[in-house]
Amino acid sequence: MAFQDYEASLGLLKSPFVGLKHFRKFLTDYNFKTIFSNTLIISFYSLIAGFPLPIIFALFTNTIKNRKFKNLIKTVSYAPHFISTVVIVAMINLFFAPTSGVFTMIYNNVRSLVGGGDFRGAYEEIARQSCDWMMNGGIEEEWDTYLENLDEIGLQRWLEINEQAAERYNNQ
Repeated sequence: MAFQDYEASLGLLKSPFVGLKHFRKFLTDYNFKTIFSNTLIISFYSLIAGFPLPIIFALFTNTIKNRKFKNLIKTVSYAPHFISTVVIVAMINLFFAPTSGVFTMIYNNVRSLVGGGDFRGAYEEIARQSCDWMMNGGIEEEWDTYLENLDEIGLQRWLEINEQAAERYNNQ
């Protein structure tokens, strides 16, 4: 194919042969030097990062004494090699979704148990109302009702908790 002007309708065997036309075009292109140097630089960095870093990581994991933790680290680090990126991203979205993620639900349930409150309703109300305003407008007329709904859900308590956390963080 590199030596042909390939046309899908003609197929591989019937497409016209053009010799080194495409190679000449590529080698004389205005951006060739930039493309070639970028390729060399990226290859060099890939070689530097791709060769010693996995060895260092393997040595690091072998120094971990806790067997369960070591196995967890190995599983998490090897998983992307066996599962497609699309599946990994979908799993991350499922686990950490703001209103329905597994870890978010665990966090909210623990927070409810220790008296922090459950604010899933606030997230849902904010998302619902934002979409409604984008589609239909009316933010000026509905703003006060919107704030009252958020207060009923517990927005004020949520703000207090965040302010207390910020103060604790700043006072450290």
